Amino acid sequence: MADRRIELFRALLGALERLDFDEVGQLISEEAVFDFPFRAANPSTCGRDAIVADLQQGMGGFLREMTFNIQAIHPCEDPELAVAEYTSRGVTVAGRAYANRYAAFLRVRDGRIILFREFFNPQAALAARG
Repeated sequence: MADRRIELFRALLGALERLDFDEVGQLISEEAVFDFPFRAANPSTCGRDAIVADLQQGMGGFLREMTFNIQAIHPCEDPELAVAEYTSRGVTVAGRAYANRYAAFLRVRDGRIILFREFFNPQAALAARG
């Protein structure tokens, strides 16, 4: 039997790789929260429409292409929660290389993502911005 948490983690990262923010919107709950504790501005965004707009502006305005490599997804004892470790490689809209490492928590409720909390190296993002 497939684990919905793992399916949603993979689907979310796939949509983000393609910069397909409409698909991201289909994966998340209307009440979802996306947290980026190490992001300097707006570390938390609440609600599907606000999250999609935030990702579209942030990632869409920063990256031309992106790929993720998942090292591990750990389903937790809590049936709603999973933790993942992954890396990224990409190219910014300015043509600079971007690479980062991540750890993220994903909470699923009623078949959709209700929480996505991602920890990454903000220095790598700043360096890629120039």
